[in-house]
Amino acid sequence: MITDTVIELKCWTPSFQALRNRTKRFEFRKNDRDYQVGKILRQREWNPGTEYTGEVDDYEVTFILFEGFGIPPGYCIMSVIPAGMKTIDLDKDQQQRIKELIDERIAECEKVIEEEYHEENKAPSREEKDAFWVIMDMLDPSWGLKVPSDEND
Repeated sequence: MITDTVIELKCWTPSFQALRNRTKRFEFRKNDRDYQVGKILRQREWNPGTEYTGEVDDYEVTFILFEGFGIPPGYCIMSVIPAGMKTIDLDKDQQQRIKELIDERIAECEKVIEEEYHEENKAPSREEKDAFWVIMDMLDPSWGLKVPSDEND
């Protein structure tokens, strides 16, 4: 994995927010920056009316498609995950046990959300939203299981 290379990119607000809340898991870009699996894309939120907002997020490139499937020459599509996450391989029994544990935890969380948020009409915090998306990423079979990387990796 290439970890010492960070590519700085301007990212318009709608795309930046979609990456941040993980509804978007790819980047379609002109292939002019030596994109490679393992490189980090540093996305700097940019709004044409106000320019840079000061928000910055890093994403690791996990796969790149350079040609075919209607991709114009000189462009690429990259799969990305938040930097600091890694994918681990598990056998089917391990995957099933983890899914069961996560399902149990989700049921507990749903109960808390029902009791706390619906009764008080308040929204979850940024940390709570992030924790939710980590769980959802774990459950998405197209992504595998991702866990935060240790500093020593």
